[in-house]
Amino acid sequence: MSIGTRIREARKESKLTQIELAKKVGMKQSTLSELETGESAGTTNLAQIAAALRVNALWLETGKGDRQPSLAANDVFAGIRPPICSDTPIDGDQLRYLIDLFLSADDRARADMIGSAEELLRSSRTDLAANKPQ
Repeated sequence: MSIGTRIREARKESKLTQIELAKKVGMKQSTLSELETGESAGTTNLAQIAAALRVNALWLETGKGDRQPSLAANDVFAGIRPPICSDTPIDGDQLRYLIDLFLSADDRARADMIGSAEELLRSSRTDLAANKPQ
């Protein structure tokens, strides 16, 4: 099964039209159509598509792994509150996706993910170190 077929099936199961999904993801309907028909092989919007369809991004991209995000990711999400240093609204679907990625990674990949996130935030948040869990 191709990525386009997986997107189309998940979209239909979510009872979304191409226009509705494209709007949720911030892409053109024609681009989504090209993805579903195989005219386009990939997209930079894969994480957003997976989040909008509430499916595992790895499954959506490769067909491997569970179709639905892990139950553990949803359990973890239930206890999350916004960080005290954040004034940016949290997008629940994107946060679930990030948690699912983190939980599906091995220890080394998790450490790399944390390091990358810290590096990205370091330039915009001087108080990151003060709020870092021990």
